[in-house]
Amino acid sequence: MKYITIQSHTQAISTISHIEQSIELNKNKQVIMYAEPEMITNKFHVLSGQYVIPIATKGWLKCDQLFDTQQLVDMDTTWYDTVSTDI
Repeated sequence: MKYITIQSHTQAISTISHIEQSIELNKNKQVIMYAEPEMITNKFHVLSGQYVIPIATKGWLKCDQLFDTQQLVDMDTTWYDTVSTDI
C-alpha cells in the first residue's frame, strides 16, 4: 500500500472518483467507495491540512499504475496527532 497526498478535500474526492472509474469499481451495499480521504491532522507536519488517500499496489483494487511513482509515498505515522496515554 502506498499513499498520495492531495491539497484539498474536493481534489481528494475527484481523485477517488477517477480511481473508481479507472478500476471500474462496482459499487453495491458492501462497497460504496474506493477509499475515504483522511486529513493530515498533525498541525506541526509540513503537510498539515492536506488529505491522504491510500493507493493499492496489488489485489483487485490495484490502482498505483494511475499515478506517477514519484507522487506515491509510504505511510507516515507523523501525519496524525498522537494521543498520550499518560494519566
